[in-house]
Amino acid sequence: QGKVDKCPDGETVCATIFNEGTIIAKGCLGNITEDIRIKCQGNNIDILNQCHKCKDDLCNEWSPNNMDLECIQCDSKLDPKCRIEGEPLYMDPTHCHISRTPNILCYALKEGNRTVRGCASTLEQQRTCMASDGCYLCNPNTLPVCNALIPKFEDAQNPNTNAGGIIGVEILSYISMVILIVRNHFL
Repeated sequence: QGKVDKCPDGETVCATIFNEGTIIAKGCLGNITEDIRIKCQGNNIDILNQCHKCKDDLCNEWSPNNMDLECIQCDSKLDPKCRIEGEPLYMDPTHCHISRTPNILCYALKEGNRTVRGCASTLEQQRTCMASDGCYLCNPNTLPVCNALIPKFEDAQNPNTNAGGIIGVEILSYISMVILIVRNHFL
C-alpha cells in the first residue's frame, strides 16, 4: 500500500492508469503527470481499459486482496463438467487478472447448451453478463470461488424477468458452498 495522495482543493477525481495489466500511475487525476494523464481524457467510460476514474476517498485503492481473487474458469465446449448447475463443481480455481473496476466478480453465463465461467474484472464484462438472461454474478470477496456453485438456470429461451440483475441463490446453495470451501481448504 503506497502513500495517500492529497488532492488539491476542489479536485474530486481519483484515477488509476494502466498499461495492459500493470498500474503505471494512481492518485488525484490533477497530480498525475500530463503525459500519463492523457490516457484519462475523454468521457468517463474507460473504453480502452487504460484509465479508471472515480470520485470517492480512496476509491482507487487496489488492494492486494483484489489481486488474489479466484474464480472457476471453464467453458462447457471444452469441458462438459462446466455445465453442472445446482451442485458444487470440483475444479481448481484460477487467479483473476488485475481488475479495472473496484470489484472483481465471478460469473457463470449460460447461453443455450453452453456455460462459461470466469472472472468479470472489467465493467464491460460485468455489463455483458448482466444483459443476458443466463447470467449469474457473485463476489469472491464474500464467498471465495463463488461460481463453483451456480443455481439451476431457467431455460434461456424463456427470458428471465430479472435479466440484468444478479440471480438469487438459495440459502442451501450458500451452505453447500461454505461446506465445500471448508472441506477443501481446512480439512
